[in-house]
Amino acid sequence: MESPPEDPQYLKDYIKEHPTNKMAWYLLGRQYVAKGEIGKANYCFAQAGEVYRAFEDGTVFGGADEKELETTEEADASAGPKGKRKPATWKTAIIGLLLLLGSHIPFQPDRLESSATEASAAAASEEIAGAYGQQTVGVPGYSPGSIDVIYAVSGSSGANRTSQIGELLQRFQNKAANKADMLLLAEPKWIMERKWLLWPVPAKPIVTVEHSETVAGTRLTYYDAGTCRCEPANGAVSAAKYAEWQNDQLQQLIVRSSISSYEAVNGKRPDNIDQMVRNYPDNWMSGYTPSMKAYFERLAADRQGGSEAPGGLSPSAAAAGAEQAGGPSLLPGAEALQQPLRILVDKTTHTLALVSGNVLLRSYPVGLGGERTPEGEFSITEKVRNPNGRDNGTFGSRGMTLSDTLYAIHGTNQPSSIGKDKSLGCIRMLKPDVEELFDMVPKGTKVIIGQNLLIPAETYRSETPLRVPSTTDETNPNKTYKWLD
Repeated sequence: MESPPEDPQYLKDYIKEHPTNKMAWYLLGRQYVAKGEIGKANYCFAQAGEVYRAFEDGTVFGGADEKELETTEEADASAGPKGKRKPATWKTAIIGLLLLLGSHIPFQPDRLESSATEASAAAASEEIAGAYGQQTVGVPGYSPGSIDVIYAVSGSSGANRTSQIGELLQRFQNKAANKADMLLLAEPKWIMERKWLLWPVPAKPIVTVEHSETVAGTRLTYYDAGTCRCEPANGAVSAAKYAEWQNDQLQQLIVRSSISSYEAVNGKRPDNIDQMVRNYPDNWMSGYTPSMKAYFERLAADRQGGSEAPGGLSPSAAAAGAEQAGGPSLLPGAEALQQPLRILVDKTTHTLALVSGNVLLRSYPVGLGGERTPEGEFSITEKVRNPNGRDNGTFGSRGMTLSDTLYAIHGTNQPSSIGKDKSLGCIRMLKPDVEELFDMVPKGTKVIIGQNLLIPAETYRSETPLRVPSTTDETNPNKTYKWLD
């Protein structure tokens, strides 16, 4: 029989600094229970209050009684060293959780499942990932809301990670805050002293929490060995689900940005999504997917119910400052994309970045014209396909006019000019890059051109470029474009 785990000192230290954190009090209490120090445990549970009641009353782990626990333990003992392990009851599950959060015993509750089940899950994740790579929108087997992502935006020390997982569990319990069947705690990739969250770089999965039928109530799965001090689970499934969630979030952002741009010009919101997807020159959006249409309809319903902000977008204080010192330790992933799409063009590094707040969604190399490329703030006032009447003309297959001037963001039939100052002032892009950007940004998108804009010089594309199906005519054969190529 293993000796009971010692309570981690960092929990005590953490409580000294955060005496009102009820989850920390609860976790420390369970450590005292494991050591048999019931008096100290009861004091901690009293400080934990409703957190203690939520976990102990069965709302998290279900309601097995003492007799059931004893029966399971006896059966495990009689099975011998090679006997099959029994399903964990609520008490063994909660002890396991505490060991994962705070002790040095390498125990992983989800490892109770058979290797056959893991192999099946890995095969399923490969199938999903394969489908996602072939179809950039509408992943089979994925329904919006089935997973939500919470970003860990501060350090990963033992005490801090314990607090983050505690907050994750509380959010999972809170029906008003959580609509998803699974929550994923992940660490995103930041760059330039945490100025930009890099959306195209996969976030590091830490732990998922979800409802479970085998571990009565809630199941935690760990993907980071440093967090659980154990053999972590295979992260293929969580990575595929994260990619699906990202795809859905980006599509929703495109819809919200399009609504905001449409309303700014027309003084009212569109009654339906088709009002934004029309033939040139009324092509605010280049197209939409079924999920984008469904999301627009949900926004419209929420607005009628008075629960949506005007335009569907609002600056998020959390998204704007979560990475700063002293900010919150967790950031709901959906809140990171609450600001409209913007384009930044850095003349110093010949880079074009598509951003939302402090999230960098894409970064492409571009060709410029040196001093001939103007600086300042513009907006996309026109979107046109095949501006030369074909997709391999001087302006390539896509063009976006800037503020009704002779300057534009467009493709080129001189790909060797990318990264150089060869144009007469326009912004040149490679064919796949300008076509993806054209599909993502609505007419009315703000464009800022300048020097030393503090965006990464590196290229950050998605492995699965987002493309939307077009059902309208976005060409303009009646005009000969004279952009300053």
